[in-house]
Amino acid sequence: RRSFLAAFACFGALRTLARRMGEIVASGDVKLTELALAVLGVCACEVVGRREIEAAEVHNPDGCISVFALVLKREPVSTLVHMHCLAVLQRLSLRERLQFKMIELGIVEWILQTLQHLGHPDMIHSLESNWHNQRPCGTASPDFTIEFASALLVNLTSRSAGRRRCSEHRAYEILSRFMEHPNPQ
Repeated sequence: RRSFLAAFACFGALRTLARRMGEIVASGDVKLTELALAVLGVCACEVVGRREIEAAEVHNPDGCISVFALVLKREPVSTLVHMHCLAVLQRLSLRERLQFKMIELGIVEWILQTLQHLGHPDMIHSLESNWHNQRPCGTASPDFTIEFASALLVNLTSRSAGRRRCSEHRAYEILSRFMEHPNPQ
């Protein structure tokens, strides 16, 4: 993975991919969008990948983070595009400048709304009864969304602006529903 990432970054392909995410998503090609997000997700696992994607964002203020926020908000939670997009954002949320951009774009609010929906007692009861029937691949599971959205929220609340947004949107009430969630994570 590291040698792939080094070559991908060295030749500028990673920055170019990050810069062109708006075009890729706008094309409407779901498979291409899914693949591009998957590649960015793998690259964002490493510091050099996060740095390259951040550099692409700096050169284009309406760049990939805005596109990711749009995709995250419009795609159903059960799609692979949504899953890959959430994974990329969670990994990129380790970068301070990108944290501020995500907070500004309303990602904290999206997380809280999504967790509120997934944490609704009827939804939790439904998840409990189907817990062992969740498929690890194919369509994304609510479990994945809960885990990655929670991790993204933790990273965004390392900034006072993120904590303020949580306070404004009553995050404690929403998050407390997960204390007895069937997922041990």
